[in-house]
Amino acid sequence: MPHLATIWPGHDLEPFSLLKAGQHAQAQEAIDQANWPFGQFRSKIVGRTGGEVNVIKAALELCGRTGEASHVPMRCLTEDERNELGELLHG
Repeated sequence: MPHLATIWPGHDLEPFSLLKAGQHAQAQEAIDQANWPFGQFRSKIVGRTGGEVNVIKAALELCGRTGEASHVPMRCLTEDERNELGELLHG
């Protein structure tokens, strides 16, 4: 999933390690648990705002990393969207 490695590098390393160990089903499960929910959330926000950078920046912030404020005309995530994204990232 584009950008997920920027936000959560360990997620991309885990499936890679599992694949190298021949644990294909576990690697697919790790991908399915994070990539598809994140992709669906990102698509929902793109539909509302017309961009995806706001999702990446908010996700970085929610994970304790810095991302600059979204630039005009970019729309920020609502508080409900930030909470939903936080649940996706932190479980």
